[in-house]
Amino acid sequence: MKKKPVLTLVCGVPRVGKSTWIKSHKANNVVISSDEIRKEFFGHQFHAPANQFVFGIAENMTNLLLKQGKNVIIDATNVTIGARASWRIIASKNEAKVKVVWVYSSKDNCQNLIDILERNYYSPKSEQVPDAILFRMMVGFMVPEAISEGNWFEVEEYHSKHGRKLPPDKRIKIDKDDDLYNVFEKWRLLWDVDAGKTNNSKVK
Repeated sequence: MKKKPVLTLVCGVPRVGKSTWIKSHKANNVVISSDEIRKEFFGHQFHAPANQFVFGIAENMTNLLLKQGKNVIIDATNVTIGARASWRIIASKNEAKVKVVWVYSSKDNCQNLIDILERNYYSPKSEQVPDAILFRMMVGFMVPEAISEGNWFEVEEYHSKHGRKLPPDKRIKIDKDDDLYNVFEKWRLLWDVDAGKTNNSKVK
């Protein structure tokens, strides 16, 4: 009996630890990265206006690879039900088993946001994502739930442990009544970050 290929969708906002999981699970998988496709065609990994073109290429590549019986990992955020559902037809056509790997540093949304903002802060300038985009993606994030989404995939969780780098006086404290908006406002005020921009001055 022919073994079914496996399509793995990593799921999580930028800087949450998806690349770390992929590095340790590449093995016999072919990794298709939406960021790498953007860089190849547009010279920058965060070129949002090109999303339809980028994912059209990614979907065609995935379809061809699954037809060949190869296992594929989709390196993209896949943070909404719609984004994940776009892979359902391709998987079904190729009788592929689908796994969604939910990557998080914390299941608490506010803490998760703080962690990714800190990681982004220490990323190379060329790889940084505007803080406002990270915030919007966290607000729009939908936890993958196989039952509510049609039971066409299984879910695997990966806790990407976050090591604090910022000095104590530069860390955001979460109060019991805080939500994502309050936490981001605290971050924005602490670092004097304008909407859509990232403060690249590092802590001495």
